Amino acid sequence: DRHSRAALAPPIDHPERPTFLRWMLFMSSVLYPAVLRRYYAERYTTDAASSGAVADAALDEFERAFDVIDAHLQASDWFCASRSIADVYLLMMQTWHPDDDLVRIKWPNIERVAASLRADPAIRALNEYYDMWT
Repeated sequence: DRHSRAALAPPIDHPERPTFLRWMLFMSSVLYPAVLRRYYAERYTTDAASSGAVADAALDEFERAFDVIDAHLQASDWFCASRSIADVYLLMMQTWHPDDDLVRIKWPNIERVAASLRADPAIRALNEYYDMWT
């Protein structure tokens, strides 16, 4: 909001603002915590022997969230009417899934958005620095 010229999000008074916030909150409250539990399962149990089950359950939640997102993106090129930082956030989450091939096959709408972003020169420059994908 402080850098509105960057067009990272719909303006506060824009009709797409609630949609943008909905998806940002969904990813930060459902998808991101599942990713954390998947990769840091030992932090979410007091029984070291159950960390594998915690990681498996987290991956299931990760994938259910992808199902919801992919369904939404079936009718839209982006989360909102135009590209926003929510789409870039999804790209980051997509790169964290442990099976790239599965993502491409099972969630084609997520892959479509991710592929479009990966082709963007600014996003490519970010990847050169952060090495999110190869």
